[in-house]
Amino acid sequence: MTNDREAVSDLITRLYRLLDEQRFDELGSVYAADAELVLPRGRGELHGLDAVTAKARERAEKYPRQQHLNTDLVVEVTGDTARARGNHLAFHVEPSGTRSDAGVVHHFEAARTPAGWRLTRVSGDLIWST
Repeated sequence: MTNDREAVSDLITRLYRLLDEQRFDELGSVYAADAELVLPRGRGELHGLDAVTAKARERAEKYPRQQHLNTDLVVEVTGDTARARGNHLAFHVEPSGTRSDAGVVHHFEAARTPAGWRLTRVSGDLIWST
């Protein structure tokens, strides 16, 4: 059986795979229905799976080619909740070929649900961007 730390790490990996592959209809397999997404640089907060999914679709329209890389993920589990921190590199390419890259420190909160672990809150600190 997979331990909880591995399950949460896999959850975060699956999130970025779904975004990179534009499989937005599957985001409910990683986000809780009441998930919160805090956008970097004070650009607001999104509440609920529908809002988070809509934002992912909007970003894919602007950047149809994306790649997200995560490293140095540390997961701490306490009972049925978990917190994680990871370094993140994001590469976004516009239809014109113009790239926008960023280095972000992401913070994740997750909860164990009857369907498995789900992200309940995601926030990020933008460290650099091009």
